[in-house]
Amino acid sequence: MKLKIPSLAGKWHDPDEVLLHAAFACLENHVAACGGKLERITFGNGISFSEMSSIVCQNVQTEEIKCLYAWWQERKLCQDYPPNPIQWDKDTYMLQRLIAVRETLWT
Repeated sequence: MKLKIPSLAGKWHDPDEVLLHAAFACLENHVAACGGKLERITFGNGISFSEMSSIVCQNVQTEEIKCLYAWWQERKLCQDYPPNPIQWDKDTYMLQRLIAVRETLWT
């Protein structure tokens, strides 16, 4: 996979900034591959408990991806670097949340 990072200008960036933008570029690619739609899975008749548990987990992950994606759409517009300490902590927290759902970022 070749990763383009459109949120970074064509100048030099510190590795920590590249890491943040690259991780969220993967998220954006995933959302784009889903047609830009992250539909919530609904339960149907005849679903076993284990299947339901799996679906609940998928719903939680889908909601997390929606939340992370929405946050990144605003965050990537801020080109201030290095970020202030509060933004640095928020970036780190959101990156950790993205890492926690990385297994769902396949198409």
